[in-house]
Amino acid sequence: MADSRLTIPANPRIAVLGDSLAAGLGVRENSYPRLLAKDLQAEAILMKAKASRRVDECTELVPRLDKFKPDLVLISTGQTESLVHPPRFVEEAIERHGPENWKGVVGLDARPYYSEDRAKRAREIATTVAKIVVKNVTIRLAGGYPRMPHDEYRRELTTFLDLMEERGWPVVVAGVGFPNAVLYPRSKKSLATVEQLQQELIATRPNARYLRLNGLVDFARDTLADRCHPSVAGHRKIADAHHALLDVVPRVDAGPVAAAASNGRAPSPSAH
Repeated sequence: MADSRLTIPANPRIAVLGDSLAAGLGVRENSYPRLLAKDLQAEAILMKAKASRRVDECTELVPRLDKFKPDLVLISTGQTESLVHPPRFVEEAIERHGPENWKGVVGLDARPYYSEDRAKRAREIATTVAKIVVKNVTIRLAGGYPRMPHDEYRRELTTFLDLMEERGWPVVVAGVGFPNAVLYPRSKKSLATVEQLQQELIATRPNARYLRLNGLVDFARDTLADRCHPSVAGHRKIADAHHALLDVVPRVDAGPVAAAASNGRAPSPSAH
């Protein structure tokens, strides 16, 4: 199955789920789902991806997809669940006593981009450096944890893929990358485990394909300042790799899309 492509109709309806990768953090209008939708002249795109959205939360959105009736489902998953965070007691202490911009799920992560104002930029960089020092020291001294244990992630991803298979929806899963080890300490082993798990679960499913980000995106050059989220160039590579997994065929049903095509007009993607 690894060498075959998914068959989708021309001018597809595309549903997008997942975390900040699919949401296009920092480059929203040039995110890979939006670039792919433009390339495919999609009839409509349903954007249901957002920062830190886990796979179980994506599963909860399937009823919304039932109403949308997608021809193709895109999901980015694994990174949010498997990146290692400081011990819970450190996070709890920060929630009680730390600055506001240190709190939350990604409170100690590096900023993906900085202000163009020189003074503000200097403050943002200094804050990021402080956060990364705290993250590294606490994880190295007291250990860390991923947001979702790997066994639980396996179950949740299996549930999601089962629902896609039951509905006959082609799905492309964008997996994890390996971001900078200083900015994301002790995460490499966790990410590698999830990457292998994803490949195993998707390999046996005829209507699903896996897109491996490692080797596709250069996490030193094709990313924003946090060396994790892709830049426009990185998203372009991901969109092109998605396109290469697809075999686009004419629609068999007559309707607005077919009518527009016969008149030489391509429908414009609409966001929901």
